[in-house]
Amino acid sequence: MARNPGGGGGTPRGPNDPPDGGDGNGRSRGPGGGGSRSIDAAQAETHAEAVAGRPGQSGQPAPDRATTPDAASDPPWPVADGVRGLPGGVTELQPPHDRHSIGGAKTGEIKADNTVYLRGYEGAAREDVRGIAEGRSTWNEKTGLYTINGRTYRIEDTGRAFPVEGVGMEKLDRNEYAALQQWVRAEGDLSRAPQLSHAPRFVNNPELVDKAKQIYDGTWNP
Repeated sequence: MARNPGGGGGTPRGPNDPPDGGDGNGRSRGPGGGGSRSIDAAQAETHAEAVAGRPGQSGQPAPDRATTPDAASDPPWPVADGVRGLPGGVTELQPPHDRHSIGGAKTGEIKADNTVYLRGYEGAAREDVRGIAEGRSTWNEKTGLYTINGRTYRIEDTGRAFPVEGVGMEKLDRNEYAALQQWVRAEGDLSRAPQLSHAPRFVNNPELVDKAKQIYDGTWNP
């Protein structure tokens, strides 16, 4: 993964960056405000953009990748008896916040740690969290994390899942996520993203700008 030279969490938070913190009840602070949405909502709004952003691609995920599961069971999902390790009082689970999707990065909070689902794995979050609620995951008592389908999650006090790492996920630092946000807002057009060519955080780290573009296009190979 490309990292800002010098290590750490990248360039210090700028005056316009939202504060750090867990997802919790975090809200997207994009134009028009609005409440916390799920990845499903963000991906539905940006489906056409996602297809257009993959040159030479048909827009269909590879056969061995996670696809959108049965839409009949919408979140929140009730937690089955016997599911261990959940925060006290949690009886239902919610999928990750939409900031963890490529489309949701458009208005997502820029934090020190950011995990994003890659193209073709848009349905993974829903499928995984539903499986956790149904008791089909493996809980690590030491870390408090749940593993299912090759991906790891933690469950927050609100019942919302936070993607940690795994197949079809990419962990981004503050600058990498900020670059992805610029590409999404510009719909992949560099001429519409002047910050990528002028802001020091990007000019001094061209490799992270390129990585973010590949993630947006769907060509990034971890």
